Parts: sequence; C-alpha cells; structure tokens
Amino acid sequence: MPYKARYCEVCQASFTPPSFKNKSILSTGDNHLRLCAPCRREVKAVLSSETLVSETPVLHSLAAPLTQIVMDLETWGLDRGWGVTLVGSFLIHGGPAGVVKKTLSLRDYAPWQAGKRSDDKDLAYEVFDILKTGQIVYAHNGEFFDIRWLRSLALKYGLEMPRVKLIDPAQISRRKYLIGRNSLEALADFLGLKAPDGTPLVKMHIEPEIWKGALLDNDDDCWFKLKQRCESDVLLLNGVASAVTGDVGMIDYTGSSR
Repeated sequence: MPYKARYCEVCQASFTPPSFKNKSILSTGDNHLRLCAPCRREVKAVLSSETLVSETPVLHSLAAPLTQIVMDLETWGLDRGWGVTLVGSFLIHGGPAGVVKKTLSLRDYAPWQAGKRSDDKDLAYEVFDILKTGQIVYAHNGEFFDIRWLRSLALKYGLEMPRVKLIDPAQISRRKYLIGRNSLEALADFLGLKAPDGTPLVKMHIEPEIWKGALLDNDDDCWFKLKQRCESDVLLLNGVASAVTGDVGMIDYTGSSR
C-alpha cells in the first residue's frame, strides 16, 4: 500500500513518500519518510561535502527553521590593512542534515598555491557563501573583530557582505553579567563546559610562532594546530552561545546585547 501524504519536517511542504517494494530498507529514521525530495537532495549534497557533528548540542532557545552559524576566524594580524585571513571555522545549525562543521584554510585555495599568500579573496567568497545561508551568526567579540574583519574583506574585494543578525556573547556578558572577565575562555570556565565524553572543554592556547610558521613557512604542523585552535574555539563558543541565548533581548546586527 502506498504511503499517505505528510508534511516535510524541514520546509513543511506536503509530500508523499516514495513507495518501495521492500519496505524493510526504510527505518523510522529514514529521510525518505521525513523529508520531501528537494530537502533530501539538500541533505545528500551536504553529506557529500561537509562534516556532520552529531555530538554537538543544538543551540536552544532559537530553534529551526532559523539557520544559525557559530563562527571563528584565525588571522595574521589584527587589522586587514596589512593582515590576512588564515582559517575560518563554522558550525551550521538548523539545516535538514543536522549540525554541520566546515573549516576553511587559506592554503587550500588557488592564489596560495600560485604563491600569492596575501590573497584571501577566494576564501572570502566561500566565507560569505556560508554566511548567506544563515539568519543568525554567533561570534565572540564579533562586532569588534570578526564581523569588522569580514566587512573589510568585502570592501577590499568589492564583495557583498551578507547582512546577518549577530549574537555576541562578549557583549552580552559585558552588559548583563558580573563574572570578572568576558573572554571566551573566561565564560567557558565560568560555565564549566564539558565535551560529550564528560571532559572539560578548555581554550586551546598556541604560541605566536604557529601563525608565523603557517603563513611564512607553510608548515603542515602549524596549519594543523591553527585549524585545531579555530575549531576548538567554535566548540567553546557553541556551548557559551547555548547558555547566553536566554538573556538575548532583541536580535540585531550589532551583537544583540540589549
């Protein structure tokens, strides 16, 4: 007997699941029963190109269908006038595939491989493509660094900076809490964040030579540590963001600390 029409769990469109002669190949969690064909194709595309992070808790308080992106950048320098973007890491919540992790490294792009190590335009394109998929972005100290850095990239290369609403736990902490310091590390320590296996989530510290070794020497170990640090900061921020969303007032473009 064919399946009855139902609503897609992602887009809420009405659809009829495909019929299979051998229904034992479908489990109750199979996405043919839960998602319409376009959403299934999106899941398949994501699975082929991204990393699913099933152990990462979904941000509470702001549920799907909003797509929420937790992000962090590793840069050479603190201003884009003479610095360059090295690594960007993202946790993308709210899509049909669940939580997706994506990490970008400057040396994976053609300009770097052609010897143009200061050219981060291709990386910027992909960062903006990721941000365009989200409605809300979480960045610690984002309005004063990450977002301004990205705006500077957009200005330099004549690109369109996606207009996304920002939640900045650093600003929220400064305005609403009294815990001594407002750094990502301080907030994570205060909250006692733990990994799924119960071990504490702690800030990964690396020496300045790592940035220098990555940019100037193209050292594999330095690049590996930079990516590790960026991904580690995103996991910390994910936990911190989950905790502070209850104290967000109006979600705006400058940090949502009101």
